[in-house]
Amino acid sequence: MRGYRGYSRIRRHRPPGHLTLAAAALAVAALATACSAPSASPAAATFTPGAGAGTGTPAAPSASSSGGTGADNFVMPPFGSNFHVTMTDYLPPSGASLVPAVVAAKNFWLAFYYSEYTGGKDNRWRTYTSGAMQPVVEKTLRAPDVVGQSMIGSMSFGGMSAAPDPKISGDIDVTICIDGSRLTDTYLGTGKVFPTQVPHSQADYKETVYVAQGSTGLWYMTYFTNQVTVPVAQGCSA
Repeated sequence: MRGYRGYSRIRRHRPPGHLTLAAAALAVAALATACSAPSASPAAATFTPGAGAGTGTPAAPSASSSGGTGADNFVMPPFGSNFHVTMTDYLPPSGASLVPAVVAAKNFWLAFYYSEYTGGKDNRWRTYTSGAMQPVVEKTLRAPDVVGQSMIGSMSFGGMSAAPDPKISGDIDVTICIDGSRLTDTYLGTGKVFPTQVPHSQADYKETVYVAQGSTGLWYMTYFTNQVTVPVAQGCSA
C-alpha cells in the first residue's frame, strides 16, 4: 500500500521507470478541474475525522469534507471519518498563469490517494490525468498490494512550489512535501492493521508532477517522478 509514500512501499508497487519528458509532453485527451478567476489564497483546507476514526475501513463521507475556494478551488474527495487530510493553501501570486496548474496538481494528488484509500476502486484521478499517463497510474492502483487494502490516520500536503519546466514549453513542474507519518495501513475488508508499517524515517517525502494545459484549456498531469525521501532535519515536513 501507499506506493508513493516511502521507499519501503516502492519495492512493493513502484511506478514504472522514468518516462521521457518528450513522451509526456505529447500526452493528450484528458480532463481537469477548471479554475475560477484568481483571488486571495484561503486558509489550508482540512478533512477532519469524526466518531468513526480508527475503525480501519473506509467510513462514510463526513459532512466536514471541504475543498478549496476562490482561485484555489481544488476538490476534496469524500474520505471517511477515519481519515484526515490537510492540503496546503499555497498558490502562486494572484493572476499568475501557474495558478490553474497548481490546482490541477492538488486535485491529482488528492484523487490518487483517495483511490489508494478505497483499495484502488475509485477512478476520479482519471479526470486530472493525461490519456497517455492513465495506464501508468491505473497499473499502480490495480496492483495486488493496493487492491483490498486501505489506510487510516492523517496526512498533510505542504511545502509546495511551482515553476515552468526548463525544457518543455508549456509544462509546469509542481513539487510538494507529503507527510504520511501518521498513516496506518489496514486491510480493506476487515479493518485489521498491517503487521508491518512504513518507518517514520521514510514517511516524509517530496513528489513532483508535470502539469500541462490541454486544447480545451483544462490542465492535467502528464508525468510524475518517484518520490524522494527527505530527512526530517531538512525541513520537508508538510
